[in-house]
Formats: sequence, structure tokens, C-alpha cells
Amino acid sequence: MTDVLDQLGTTVAGVVDSPAFQLAVQLAVAYLVVLWLAAAFWVFRDVRLRSRSTPARYLAAMGVLVATPLFFLLAVAVYRIVRPGETVQAADERLLSEEALAASVRAEACPSCGSPVGEDWNLCPWCRFRLQRPCPRCGQPVSVEWDVCPWCVEELPSRGPTGSPPDSFALSPALSSINASHTKGANNAGRFQPQA
Repeated sequence: MTDVLDQLGTTVAGVVDSPAFQLAVQLAVAYLVVLWLAAAFWVFRDVRLRSRSTPARYLAAMGVLVATPLFFLLAVAVYRIVRPGETVQAADERLLSEEALAASVRAEACPSCGSPVGEDWNLCPWCRFRLQRPCPRCGQPVSVEWDVCPWCVEELPSRGPTGSPPDSFALSPALSSINASHTKGANNAGRFQPQA
């Protein structure tokens, strides 16, 4: 039995001492070191994408480097657990889309009754307040709150002292007849209701 063990020990020592085995061990160690450094570089770049903090980049990469080639996989696993869930770019895009959505939800309100109105509407359908008027010089639609036409720089007639539009902003006969025919369909709050 001791002869078998001696022969096995001699064979193992011969394999370990062989140049092919030594080269394989050196290549495995080199591969492990390259993988260790690549993991530290990946953590550095990933932190740069996920955080605006410069010290965080270096600290995270140092954590992987300090973990030595033996424990760097554990350090990378811990980093993957504690890193932010989204990149800085994704967070910025999300915030921009939320702001754009909020801006699109915030509709313009009628200065008279506060009801939501379209940006290009000329008249509030609920209180019949004139939202835009044509410029007397160029004909472009301008807000009734403006004193000057931004297109032709024409001085516009001012609003009345009570905040109501001047007589020149009265409804045209066509709008007055349409409005009169729909007043029967208005509810108690003064909002337009289509007739059945």
C-alpha cells in the first residue's frame, strides 16, 4: 500500500514540476488578475453611469481592488446589490418625461371662470369670456391680456377697469346666436352640456 502511495506521490510531483503544468498555473493566475482588474474597471465605469459623485467611483473601484483577486467576486456581488437601480441618464430622462407629462396635464385656465381651455381657443365655452382677439393691424390672434401685438408691435385697446373686455370684444352675431341656442343645455355651474 505504501508503494502505491509513493508511486502516486511521485506521479503528482512529476506533473506539478512539469513545465506544462507550471505554464497552466501561471496562465490561470494571470487570467484571475486580469479578471480582477477588469471587474474593478467595470465597477468604476458603472458607478460613473449611476452616480454623479466622483468619490463614489473611486471608492467602489477601490473596494473591488482591496478585495484581492481571491474575494473580488464577492465584492462585485455586494456592489451589484447596493448600486443604484437606474443610471443617471435614465433618471434624468424619467424626470424630464414626468415634467413634460405634468406640463401637458396643466392646461391653461380661463382668466374669468378658471375652467380649462385650449391654448388656441378664442372663447371660453363655459363663461363665454373672450380669450383671444385679432390684432386690428395684422389680424394675428393675441391674448386679451396683452397690450401690444407681438407680431406687428401695434398698441392694442386696453381692457375695461373691471377686468371685462371692452365693447369691441363683444361676441360676433354668429357666436351670439350659437351661444343663445346652447344656453338651454347649460347646467347649474354654467358649464356647457351637449343637447341630446
